[in-house]
Amino acid sequence: MKQQEIAEYALENLKKAGADKAACTVSRGRKEEFNVEAGKFSLLRTLFDDSLSLKALCGNRKGVMVINKLEKDSIDKAIEDCISLAKSSLPDEAEDIAEKLENKTFDHSSGEANLDGLFQRSKEFVEQVKDEYPKIMLESMTADYNSAQVIYLNSNGVVFNENKDNYSMVTMFSASDGERSSSFNYYGAAFASPDTPFVDLGMHGTLLDESVKSLDTRMVDGKFVGKVIVTPACDDMIWDTLLSCFLTDRPLVEGTSRWKDALGTKVADPKLTMRLAPLHPGIIAGERFTSDGYESQNTDIIRDGVLSSFALSLYGSRKTGHPRAGNTAFYNVEVAAGDTPLA
Repeated sequence: MKQQEIAEYALENLKKAGADKAACTVSRGRKEEFNVEAGKFSLLRTLFDDSLSLKALCGNRKGVMVINKLEKDSIDKAIEDCISLAKSSLPDEAEDIAEKLENKTFDHSSGEANLDGLFQRSKEFVEQVKDEYPKIMLESMTADYNSAQVIYLNSNGVVFNENKDNYSMVTMFSASDGERSSSFNYYGAAFASPDTPFVDLGMHGTLLDESVKSLDTRMVDGKFVGKVIVTPACDDMIWDTLLSCFLTDRPLVEGTSRWKDALGTKVADPKLTMRLAPLHPGIIAGERFTSDGYESQNTDIIRDGVLSSFALSLYGSRKTGHPRAGNTAFYNVEVAAGDTPLA
């Protein structure tokens, strides 16, 4: 069956099996991947990724099931298990599915895979590291082309279709000079085409340089009071901590977030503006619809140091009484630039 047929079949049979409300997501993906180990090409493979995600509400009782086989027998078993889970779960009045607003199809694919171009860029990077960064040990590199077709349906009539693809690469490396060595570091990037040399993607070249420089470390004498510069290569750890510990469903529902009462107040320096921006042209394969069935929108989280929004799903919104966020994909973070260049 095709994705549309699978989704319609699953939704219909969840309802027949006793669900008052239901939702499902069907995804079929393909990956073409090159691997480099210890500076040498070691693997070329094609991977397939099928998945079916089901959600059933029996009254206010929720059941969720995810499988990676799309044959009829597997789907039927998943439907049965999903309903069983729903009927045995505790009731929660905050559970619901998205209402129908506007159904859409999203196509942000670039066409056929340029695997030759991807291989040439991979080969170029391996050679460039050897020539320009002789102290760098390229432990591993993965370069791939990913494509996927996704459909979301729910029993309120919501329908989203998405066709997407992108290239990506991830490297792991360290520096070595005689008996001295640096810590491991890594870098990853997603991109729309293999037009740009890998070393020029984002901060890739900068991190290679910094790994070599970190061979010559020095201790800080005593204690000091001063500023620490956090570069864009490690700021994702900060944003992930803020989102996970302060702004998402669990810490706000449980009341453990230190910002649970801070909406509309200053929580950071006025220079900080952070938003979830899946529609930003610089974000590759950004979220187009949320896991709970809404079209994704750019959302200001912190604007000029003021907490503008929590990052709540439909469930988190209904549970806390705060507005639902425009999207829930935390890999789509945009931080506004300041006035001072990093250099």
